[in-house]
Amino acid sequence: MQSKEYWFCLSTGCGFGPFRLRKLLSYWPDVKSLYHAPRKQLESIDFVTSKDVDAFMKMRAREKQNCMDFQSMQKKHIHFVSCEEPQYPKRLLPYEDAPIGLFYKGELPRDDCPKASIIGARACTPYGLTLASHFGKLLASCGVEVISGMAIGIDGMAQQAAIQAGGKSFAVLGCGVDICYPRDHYALYQDLQTQGGLLSEYPPKTNPQAGFFPMRNRIISALCDCLIVIEAREKSGTMITVDHALGQGKEVFAIPGNYDAPLSKGCHQLIKQGANLLLDDKEILDFFQLKKEQPILQQKNEEALTNQQKQLLQILTEKGQQHIDSLLEQTQQSIDELLPDLVQLELCQRIWQPFSNFYCIRETKKGGN
Repeated sequence: MQSKEYWFCLSTGCGFGPFRLRKLLSYWPDVKSLYHAPRKQLESIDFVTSKDVDAFMKMRAREKQNCMDFQSMQKKHIHFVSCEEPQYPKRLLPYEDAPIGLFYKGELPRDDCPKASIIGARACTPYGLTLASHFGKLLASCGVEVISGMAIGIDGMAQQAAIQAGGKSFAVLGCGVDICYPRDHYALYQDLQTQGGLLSEYPPKTNPQAGFFPMRNRIISALCDCLIVIEAREKSGTMITVDHALGQGKEVFAIPGNYDAPLSKGCHQLIKQGANLLLDDKEILDFFQLKKEQPILQQKNEEALTNQQKQLLQILTEKGQQHIDSLLEQTQQSIDELLPDLVQLELCQRIWQPFSNFYCIRETKKGGN
């Protein structure tokens, strides 16, 4: 076997997590030597238990099947990169608990591109979805890669918006990359393979498990330069990702919400503890030393608007200020269909929100700039 295949076999379940496996590797000159290590040598190491060695030997006994799986995986356009290869994301290398290998579909994140993770509640509000879509588009249009977990709610909306803006987004999964979870995000799952990638430390055919998601969150935070939190409860998966980010020395931005809303408490707690208060686009663009890309974000010509966007403008022109629930009813669209259009119309300064989730036409000044 080649070195890559030894790493692949270790990644399929050898009885050791990334931290202990790296520690174990220090006892041998290379991965091949470790793979073929005699049982007695393994058992002589102080932090290795008999149970660990049993799992390691079972992994070796599956060698023929693992090699077949490696070949089959490649035919399905699933790739594997080990931590010793130059293609392995460099942002992961400083951390002892980083995966020893990654399975991926599509591309790997580029080391020379800025990256932001946008995360938040699954059961979020329309306000949260609007913000996720806005910042996903804003950052992607400026060349920032958006990292998240493809979850329902804030994560998925930010990634959809990044793709719609023509940027790239990467999802870190808590299952094999050949499994779309959640199933409702199948369209996003497909889009990510052509405008970014799907990443996992778990081999193909691995079903999602509750314990995998907190683990994958450390990868999300490690890959990004900063973390943007939009709506989060005090105790949630979002806050686990924040804990990882803070431990890794990453900058955290939090967006405030209603003072008594449960979904605002996580963000407010972060701000109280010293997280960056994110109140406008300039703050996050300044962090990346970027300027807003006007040609991508603005649509000034009526011909550039979609039929759905024209319908929204007509409703707001004829009926005045409307709540988002009323717009959903009048357009017969889903929230996922409606929000990107509302955000786009806001970005090109055709509409605005005088109050949260209320929209009206933005009056243009005559005879001036």
